[in-house]
Amino acid sequence: MIRALSRTFKVGPSDTGPVTRAILLILVLAIAACGMTQRHPTPTLLGFPPIDQPESGCWYDNDRFVFVQASFRFPGSSLSHDVLGVYVINVASQPFVPEKLDLQPIPEPLPERTVVSCQNGELVIRLPGSKPDLFKLYSMHIGGKPELVSELRGSEISLKGKYVIGSNKIIDEGAQIGTDSCGIKYLKPGFEVLCWNAWLERHWPQAQFVVGEYKWDPTVKNPVPGGAPRFIPNPKTPLLFIPDESSSADSTGLTASVRGPIQRPETYALVLYDFKGAILRRIDKDPSFSIDSLRIAINSDAPDFVYAPCARKQLSPYTPPFDSVCRRALRDSEERWELVVHVDKSPKLFIHGNISLSTAGVAFEVGGAFQGIWVYDWHQLARITGQVGLVDDSAPAISPDGQFLAFQRPDGGVKKLWLIQYREQSK
Repeated sequence: MIRALSRTFKVGPSDTGPVTRAILLILVLAIAACGMTQRHPTPTLLGFPPIDQPESGCWYDNDRFVFVQASFRFPGSSLSHDVLGVYVINVASQPFVPEKLDLQPIPEPLPERTVVSCQNGELVIRLPGSKPDLFKLYSMHIGGKPELVSELRGSEISLKGKYVIGSNKIIDEGAQIGTDSCGIKYLKPGFEVLCWNAWLERHWPQAQFVVGEYKWDPTVKNPVPGGAPRFIPNPKTPLLFIPDESSSADSTGLTASVRGPIQRPETYALVLYDFKGAILRRIDKDPSFSIDSLRIAINSDAPDFVYAPCARKQLSPYTPPFDSVCRRALRDSEERWELVVHVDKSPKLFIHGNISLSTAGVAFEVGGAFQGIWVYDWHQLARITGQVGLVDDSAPAISPDGQFLAFQRPDGGVKKLWLIQYREQSK
């Protein structure tokens, strides 16, 4: 290869010194690296027009993508919309026509805040409850009928673990004004409720533990009988993470374990909870990588790792752009974050938006000169969308077998659902 490049660039005997050979070697490695991102077949759009204004969506299985179809009431504005129904597209059948699911006994039209998600071969439908602060959660199999699982103040659920995370605090502008028992109106037999602070903190329920946020506010609202609530200092102190691997309780009654020196009391952390609400360990810190803990992803079919955009730490007080994806084992307290894939391009790019996981790979949004949706199938990295022009593709959803990619692309101020077959099926 070096000899071939020497002939191509007319390198003479006097030019084949160590510097020239080093340059040629760099060229060889650069060409090989570029080739690693070009081995996927050309993405093929499936044979149906893009669908206007999709909301949430998920892959029910390898072939069926489920989504909420909406229609905005005002052109070019996403502030208010009507829900037309929950639809499914089967990419294994012809023609590719979205089919509306029968959700009886859920009444129609569906409310504006309808959201769907998929867990372990089941569909979860989230609807507003009978009161403004309540949610209804239904589970169903395609072809069957929705079954009410819960109606309470909370909407985070693990079907495999058979529990729902609720909120036992009524929160107003980030402060406590009262407590109750999650406002439970209904709970399916066999399920339980973990009554936590689920308003201000996000959680990712798993079958054996909960990945979640820890937050602490310096002031809280104190309810005054017959008068307006007033702000008072938070009577609880922020959580202190201890520097060794043992567990101990602090003044909040929670336990924590983390390596590294104590710098200051923490007001935010990404942690691992047990079902009693005790913190088992902190998982958002690493000596080598900066972690974007706001955009984590966990594959509910294989919940052994948590994934997130990341960047190698530099000798700078500023966080570098997140140009990689890292993961961390959830079951091993000794495990640190490890690099999964690095998007090595110039000029500088960054990973933004949510990432999508399946057992076949990871998809994520990239901004910058090489913006678009990229997919890493555990072997090769490929830029799937955004090849021509500057487009704002978002919300990637990779199918479980890694054959198809769903995403959203705006067109004239209207979001549209696109489906691409980006990888050939196995022979």
